[in-house]
Amino acid sequence: MKRRKVPDFVRKPFLALIGCCRRRPASPIFSGIACFGDLTMNIGTRSRAGGRAFGQSLALFALILGLLVLQVESGTAGPVLPEQRVISDELLSLVGVASSRLQVNVRQPGATAAVGLPVESLKVELEEICAGQGFEISSDPDDMVIVIHVSLHDNIDHPTLMGYVVHLALEQEMHMPRLNRSMVVPTYTLLESGFCATEEIRDMASAKLRIVMQTFLNHISRANVTEK
Repeated sequence: MKRRKVPDFVRKPFLALIGCCRRRPASPIFSGIACFGDLTMNIGTRSRAGGRAFGQSLALFALILGLLVLQVESGTAGPVLPEQRVISDELLSLVGVASSRLQVNVRQPGATAAVGLPVESLKVELEEICAGQGFEISSDPDDMVIVIHVSLHDNIDHPTLMGYVVHLALEQEMHMPRLNRSMVVPTYTLLESGFCATEEIRDMASAKLRIVMQTFLNHISRANVTEK
């Protein structure tokens, strides 16, 4: 079988890399590259038309791999920077929020069935959820406010179903540079909506209230951790 040499542009730098790896026996990575390099140089010569291309491609692959590992192990690679966590401005507005007032409003503009959501008991339950996670519901009129609107609607196409919308917004004072004044505006919002059987609407709306409040508290925790 006639043997054909690997081109010099592959062979010379590859041999130099193998020699560098052999001089660092303490590293199993470099020892492995050296052994792999010897094997590659032997495979890199073939008599058939496709064999030569295969051998050269394999040699090039090993060369690139070795150079990358050499750079990392020798400490010449650039510094590894910590991952930058990016959050939206909406979540950023929750950083440091530890207390607020709470308003819960229920509207039934299109509901013919009297659902009778127990607003006050639901509000107490939401306050307990907040207290359990260290969030204070205050009575200070100057504090920011969580406003929750619950809207219930009949479904014209399906009389046995009712639609619900649970909307939570945190309203706080913000400065508007364009107007050069401060104003109270919603800086964070959440929305849950859907349909369910009319006889289940009360339980469903109550459950969604708890979900939006818990999600709000989770987002506060996430925003505070990200900004540390």
